[in-house]
Amino acid sequence: MSLDHANHNTDLCDKLLNEGIYLDWVVTTAFYAAMHYIDAKIYPVKYKGIEYIDFATFYKVICKPSGISKHNGKIILSTGHSNDLGEKYRYLHDACHSARYSRYLVSQGAAAHARKKLSKINTII
Repeated sequence: MSLDHANHNTDLCDKLLNEGIYLDWVVTTAFYAAMHYIDAKIYPVKYKGIEYIDFATFYKVICKPSGISKHNGKIILSTGHSNDLGEKYRYLHDACHSARYSRYLVSQGAAAHARKKLSKINTII
């Protein structure tokens, strides 16, 4: 399911970016596509020497006992997989959060930059 969902979000991201409309949703769909690509492609993954078969297991063992949110847990996991992946995923997370909750007015350049981050994520994983 995650790969289909990631592709679906990527298609919408591209459509909105090409049309130059709802640029806050370009950023949002880029972030959620990245989240689903990570879920679909990196497991099993090792974190601090322990292999996790899926995010649910990682969250239960590492995040939940420490009160870490699922989104922040995915940042931790993606950074553990690759610093480059973690940096790009964190950027999309933060940009999406800003677009949804702080400032929905996103420039064409910022939207295009978010889409480039998504493309780079796919070359890493």
